[in-house]
Amino acid sequence: MTAPAPLSNAGVRFPPPFLFVIGILVGWMLDRYWYPLPLSRFGGSAVQPLGWILLALGVFLAAWGMATFRRAKTAINPHRSASQLVTHGPYRFTRNPMYTGLTVAYLGGAALLDSGWPIIVLPIVLFVLVRTVISREETYLNDAFGADYGAYTARVRRWLSLIMLVGAAAAAIPRVAPAQARVRQGPVPATTTLLVPDRVWDGVESAPHSGWAVLVTGNKIVAAGPRSQINAPAGATTIDLPGTTLMPGLIDAHSHVLLHPYNETSWNDQVLHESLALRTARAVNHLRATLMAGFTTLRDLGTEGAGYADVGLKQAVNQGIIPGPRMFVSTRAIVARGAYGPAGFAAEYANDIPQGGEEASGLDQMAQVVRDQIKHGADWVKIYADYRWGPNGETEPTFTLDELKEAVDIASSSGRPVTVHATTPEGMRRGVLAGVTTIEHGDNGTTEVFKMMADRGVCLVPTLAAGDAVLQYGGWRKGVDPDRPSIVAKKKSFKAALDAGVTICNGSDVGVFTHGDNARELEMLVAYGMTPVAALRSATSIDAKMLRMGDQLGQVKEGYLADLIAVKGDPTKDISAIRQVQLVMKDGTIYKQ
Repeated sequence: MTAPAPLSNAGVRFPPPFLFVIGILVGWMLDRYWYPLPLSRFGGSAVQPLGWILLALGVFLAAWGMATFRRAKTAINPHRSASQLVTHGPYRFTRNPMYTGLTVAYLGGAALLDSGWPIIVLPIVLFVLVRTVISREETYLNDAFGADYGAYTARVRRWLSLIMLVGAAAAAIPRVAPAQARVRQGPVPATTTLLVPDRVWDGVESAPHSGWAVLVTGNKIVAAGPRSQINAPAGATTIDLPGTTLMPGLIDAHSHVLLHPYNETSWNDQVLHESLALRTARAVNHLRATLMAGFTTLRDLGTEGAGYADVGLKQAVNQGIIPGPRMFVSTRAIVARGAYGPAGFAAEYANDIPQGGEEASGLDQMAQVVRDQIKHGADWVKIYADYRWGPNGETEPTFTLDELKEAVDIASSSGRPVTVHATTPEGMRRGVLAGVTTIEHGDNGTTEVFKMMADRGVCLVPTLAAGDAVLQYGGWRKGVDPDRPSIVAKKKSFKAALDAGVTICNGSDVGVFTHGDNARELEMLVAYGMTPVAALRSATSIDAKMLRMGDQLGQVKEGYLADLIAVKGDPTKDISAIRQVQLVMKDGTIYKQ
């Protein structure tokens, strides 16, 4: 009897089943070692389409394999042995595209899900396949070949069991040991954000750069320049800011977060009648309002009777407990004994009245108080170089030049700068000679004093908005009534400072007026004679340099901290645009958008 010819396998020659196992292992490696692979550079932008393509291809191949399986049934010669069927027939496990399709589909699903889903999906698919397709054919094959078919089915089922076991293990391992996998992967990459405004003002130049963008990774600016030259990595978040100017976060170098407007409660009553807890709770709101207004840094110059609460508030901001600007604090500030307030009480109680600052008298006490404030967390030392303590309430110098020098020497030894409150020419002169970094207010400064300041590099923080606000509380109608004498004097002294070339810093004395309205000072700097760009520099790069942070803050520049705001319009042309804050980012975190 002539042996029958082998059945044809034309058109159905596909990779053997061991490639299916290899495919599962490759899927597991992608799942487990995803981030170290170059594929991670593409993130979701390329992996998801690839996954869908593989999944679709796999389903197509599996469907083709099942169709081939059915068609081949008609070609089976019942007189052939089971061994011939297994060796040459279209049912041969190593020849059917159905299993190749499952391999490809698994890879696609793994790429899409990057999860433990294949551990469930793969066995279910194989089970359904076996029950719905293969089992229905087994009846036919058993009828045709009898016991000889047992060897074939045993072989197929062993392979299916192995495949399901390997597939389940491959899918499960990355889920069972995620911690170990993450350790091998290393730290999670920092968040990257691409900010795309209409223009970028860098904190220095006289005009913004149109068409620029800024790339932030973590808490640092990693690129700033023309949009076409910045390549954002895969997975970066892009924030479009149409119609805006992106610029450095603003700095207010003279604030009192533990005060609130004097037309709400007088300064005396805040110091004497409001508890520390109440004032601190209110300050939390003040910090939030300030940050939302686009001011990402504050130099807070005195708690005004609230002890060292500013240190705790700074820590709360730094630890992410409350939102707020980064803070430089001066704790209690230093006043001459008998010169500050609250005052006006009966003489027998004068020594018992809580004061808005820490008193000192003489070189020894000055040294002790400076060191004590440093001990409690002061970043800056603030001293009142003059105050309203004359015989008839006139403003007169408080500390001697030697006392001021003592304070500056000690603070400088610790690496801390000193600022003085001074409104009289003599108080300002003593501060300059003592070596302070900034003079606050300078209401009655003269040409000679301002020339001395310019020559020695001492900055002026004019606090224009504070006096303006106090006069309005008293009934002065700004823009309607004639300027009061103090306003006239302030305008004159400020012009003298500008003419002398004094470095002007932005500091508003906010707390006298509403927190969050810090833009008021910048508007007044422009109204009193500065250009919008000059005023903006004072609130960014110049303030940052004064704070000794000029290499980290105040500019939109590679390597700088990501303290950024976006405002509607162009503030270099219209300073009021800084009130239209669209985005606030501090230290790489977005607080307002």
